Amino acid sequence: MPSDNQDFQNFRRSRDIKNLEGRLRNRMEIARDEIAKQIACSEAAEEIERRVMNEMREFFTEASRLAAQVLAEIHRRRTEALDSRIEEEIDTFFEDTKQHAMRTLDEIRRAAAAEAPKE
Repeated sequence: MPSDNQDFQNFRRSRDIKNLEGRLRNRMEIARDEIAKQIACSEAAEEIERRVMNEMREFFTEASRLAAQVLAEIHRRRTEALDSRIEEEIDTFFEDTKQHAMRTLDEIRRAAAAEAPKE
C-alpha cells in the first residue's frame, strides 16, 4: 500500500501544480488585459493631447492673423482720418487766408481810392 499512498501524493501534487498554473495563467491574462487597457488609455490620452495642442496652435495662429488684420485696418483708418483732418485744416487755412487777403485787398483799394487825387 505504500505505493498507493505515493501515487495519491503524486496525484495531489500534480493537481495542485495544475491548479497553481491555472491561477497564474488567469493572473497573467488579467495583468495582460490591464496593461493593454492602460496602454490604450495612454494612447487615447496622447491623441487627445495632440489634438488639443494642434487646435491651440491653429487658434493662436488664426488669432494672430486676425489681430494683425485688425491693427492694419486701425492704422489705415487712422491714417485716412489724419489725412482728412490735415486736408480740412489746410482748406480752412486757405479759406481764412483768402478771406483775409480779400479784406486786405479791399482795404488797400479803398485807401488807394481815397488817396487818389480827385479831378
